[in-house]
Amino acid sequence: MADHAFAGASCFIDDDYEGAVSFFTKAIDSDSSNALYYDKRASAFLALKRYKDALNDENKAIEINADVPHFHLRKGLALFSLEEYASSQNALREAQSKNNTAKQKLSTKAAKQIETWLRKCSAELEEEQGAEVPKVAEKEAVQTEKPKPINVPSASLPVNGSVPSGVIPSNKKIRHEYYQSFSHVTFSVLAKAVLL
Repeated sequence: MADHAFAGASCFIDDDYEGAVSFFTKAIDSDSSNALYYDKRASAFLALKRYKDALNDENKAIEINADVPHFHLRKGLALFSLEEYASSQNALREAQSKNNTAKQKLSTKAAKQIETWLRKCSAELEEEQGAEVPKVAEKEAVQTEKPKPINVPSASLPVNGSVPSGVIPSNKKIRHEYYQSFSHVTFSVLAKAVLL
């Protein structure tokens, strides 16, 4: 059984995820009470994008030993991939909770990973709740035309350098920048000496 687990780990390192699944399955057949075998096979399933299989294995690992935070973390990742964001968020919070009380804590990187995935879950849940609003805004944006700037050659400008309101001289450089969140887009136009 340990030989199968070692072979499965070797396959996983070599990116042979099908081989890893096969060897971890043999290890589980030899010792079905070892939660780590289920967890390792779930890793291979995640790499193969077989999220339901990964979730089933993590549930089995948690059934055997619910105190390991990494099992809950991987369960959260499988749920997120299945687009079950609320359940994923719960599993990730459970991972955080278990990590606070665990004898063997998650690495700093894994603990930060929980925070990152919790933020992703929150963003997805917010997007699901506000999904109707952006669709309406997109339809409205498609129906409205963008105003076209009027370029005036510099020779036609008055001598004092003033520019008529709403006109952008062609020799002026205009920059823009934007920031986009899930619910808003902020667009800034940067230009000097433009009268509107």
